[in-house]
Amino acid sequence: MRRCGAVLAFLLVTAAVFFALLRYGEMREEARREAAKPTETLLIYTDLPQSAVQAFDSSSVGEYGARLAVQEMHGGQMILEAKSGHAPDLYIASQRTLEALKREGLLEPHTSDRTDTVLNACKDEDGYWTGVWMNPAVFAVNVDFAALHPAFFYTWDEVLGRQSVRLSMTDFIAAEYSEDSLMALVEHFGREGAFLRLQAASGHIVQYGKYLSTPAQMAAMDKCDIGISDLDEAQKVRQEGLPIRIIYPEDGTFYYLYGAGVAAGGPHGALAADFLDWLLDSASREELLSQNGYYFVYVNDTRMPEDDVKRKLDFWPLEKRYTEEGKKALLDQWLQEIRFGKG
Repeated sequence: MRRCGAVLAFLLVTAAVFFALLRYGEMREEARREAAKPTETLLIYTDLPQSAVQAFDSSSVGEYGARLAVQEMHGGQMILEAKSGHAPDLYIASQRTLEALKREGLLEPHTSDRTDTVLNACKDEDGYWTGVWMNPAVFAVNVDFAALHPAFFYTWDEVLGRQSVRLSMTDFIAAEYSEDSLMALVEHFGREGAFLRLQAASGHIVQYGKYLSTPAQMAAMDKCDIGISDLDEAQKVRQEGLPIRIIYPEDGTFYYLYGAGVAAGGPHGALAADFLDWLLDSASREELLSQNGYYFVYVNDTRMPEDDVKRKLDFWPLEKRYTEEGKKALLDQWLQEIRFGKG
């Protein structure tokens, strides 16, 4: 019995020592993880959906010693917040918003080897902001229409001018993307050329959508033959299981640009600049974005996506220097002469 008691005591002591060592190891690992946690928070203002920017949060933790705090707001609100003393560290926003922030003196210039590889058309000439993603205009095509018309030329003239094609597009006053679409058409075709094409299109448009997703959804549901869509919305419709073909315009297309700018006077300016450069590395960032349900094209993408007929994107050489007065005049003309036929 004494021998059994001694053995039992030995086993108990051994187990206690083992669990003590195990707990010590766990405590050291917890302390290591705690020490490795980012100590800074990078505050980001964005006019993109908040979830699009937060897609990068888990990857950025540890890389720059910071977490992301993302606040979604429109451009005017960003300006008011910054001027009231609540400036962020970084803005991730549309080109329009970034240009407004620059005019208000709310951006800090930043250039690097990463920003230098971005085409001049996609960044500020003085380095105040840099484009990161493009959302190009594409054709969302009904699958039956595509099968019945294998030789159809998917050019802007054919799509806008062919009266037998049931067409859908978003109302130009529905969103900033739509408004920018009208400006791009006018810049590329000229004012007269653009309005002649839009006048022709009005004769076979089955519906002007109030939402960017409408044209692609209508094409998928056989309510139109071709929807003038953006790539992001067309891909989302496809991910929902709805059948469409995504085809790029044969004669080139326009795009809506999103970018980033370092906030003037932000508490973590150097960290914000590093994160901006990190975003411009498309190799791993593209997958993170698509996993969160967004399908933009990186300005630094080395693998430009192809459409369903293996065509690559061809962008128009646009300068996009649109004044507020000029935009209003073009929208008013379109509303009066075409949308409501008062011209």
